[in-house]
Amino acid sequence: MERNQDIVVMSSYAPLFANTHHTVWKPNLIYFDGTRTYGAPSYYVQKMFGQNRGDVVVDCQVETECYSPEIHGGLGVSLSQLGQVEGISVISGKDTLLQLEVLTSHSLSCEVFEDALWIGNASWQTY
Repeated sequence: MERNQDIVVMSSYAPLFANTHHTVWKPNLIYFDGTRTYGAPSYYVQKMFGQNRGDVVVDCQVETECYSPEIHGGLGVSLSQLGQVEGISVISGKDTLLQLEVLTSHSLSCEVFEDALWIGNASWQTY
């Protein structure tokens, strides 16, 4: 959008709205509750781009090495839903990669990130 500002007429930001008492996704653009609304920093960036269209496009070239990151498997469980999960098994073919009877942030291969418990291992490949 910033690079093609001379031809982009409109744009949209998603997700747009979030109730401060029930946020499903982060980040959102506009937050609200029963009495107030306020924009996230991204709201003001989008507003600035909408009000200040550039009239010059600066040509630039960057050379870099080609990098293709390896994709690894994993799964996430919302921290608010953690008590509803009784156990997790990760199986590849006949091999059991991970067996967890109880899920906590201290479990093997688990890490808390944002509002979720992420379960994964660098050796799990996407097939």
